[in-house]
Amino acid sequence: MECRHEVIRFDVGDADELAQGLAHGPALFEQHFDQLSPGRFQGSFVEVSFGEVQVYVEQSNQSIYQTGQIRADACGLAIATAVEGRAIFAGSTLAAGELMTLANGAELDFCTARIMRTIGLIASNAWLTELDGDRTDLMLAPARAGIADAEVSQVARLREVLESILCGVTSRAMTQFAEVAVATAIDELADALLGLTRDAYKRRASGAVWIARRRVVERARDYIRSHVADPLTIAMLCQAMHVSRRTLQYCFDDVLGMTPLAYLKAVRLNGVRRVLKTTSDVPTCIGDVAAQWGFWHLSHFREDYRLMFDENPSDTVRQAGRRQTHPVAAVI
Repeated sequence: MECRHEVIRFDVGDADELAQGLAHGPALFEQHFDQLSPGRFQGSFVEVSFGEVQVYVEQSNQSIYQTGQIRADACGLAIATAVEGRAIFAGSTLAAGELMTLANGAELDFCTARIMRTIGLIASNAWLTELDGDRTDLMLAPARAGIADAEVSQVARLREVLESILCGVTSRAMTQFAEVAVATAIDELADALLGLTRDAYKRRASGAVWIARRRVVERARDYIRSHVADPLTIAMLCQAMHVSRRTLQYCFDDVLGMTPLAYLKAVRLNGVRRVLKTTSDVPTCIGDVAAQWGFWHLSHFREDYRLMFDENPSDTVRQAGRRQTHPVAAVI
């Protein structure tokens, strides 16, 4: 997938205006919104488009009856992050934190709560198939429209990634980010989607299967090390290994006990640390270096860095400055 992105955002004072604004996007068509609860309407919408994937957040302060239809070649899901009042999606009462799915030409039938905020994504079938082969394991696959029976931790992880993308990509600083930062955002989204499965990581390999998976991991680690300075993504790694993303997930889980994305993040954190150890320019370098190594959300990067190395990135830079000012004498 290309790493370019586009951002759409608008605030409206009418339910019809919200529906008309959403209709300009690639996700739904033939939409119709009716305001149901009395009072002045306020709504907003933000969308980040990565070509075949759109991430969005929508909120409103009045109950709306939303009808429409998703494209026949796309799937969508959304998480109810704020529900004050009763919300009904596809005939079922919706609670905060639950996951809604809409797939393959399904009709939208959604009566929102009086105060409602949803965050979600629309993805093309082609991208989902590339992500997970025939998509039989993905939570999106079986249901055309409904509330998914997903584990709370899986939904929370997906929400975290979606919120981070919308916060990071729509920030002013994102316009200066390297392409690898956007590519990493897409990778984290794909990783979270692969967690929405009924049997993720229940299947354990043994014998010849485990040996084959170890060889895949060894090849992947060698490839990552030889391309450590390149804007590498998990999709590129899968292509180089000639395996699907889910196969790569199983291999890394069985051999290293972590996902390929977690391993790649560790490699990138070490890469950032090596660069920071050579500079003393605290105010200007950290954000730029982090972005070059694929970290688009600076506060999350700082937390990841602190957890990995038990110090803040600014501490690493300050220590580098002290070493440059007071070099250690060589022992002869």
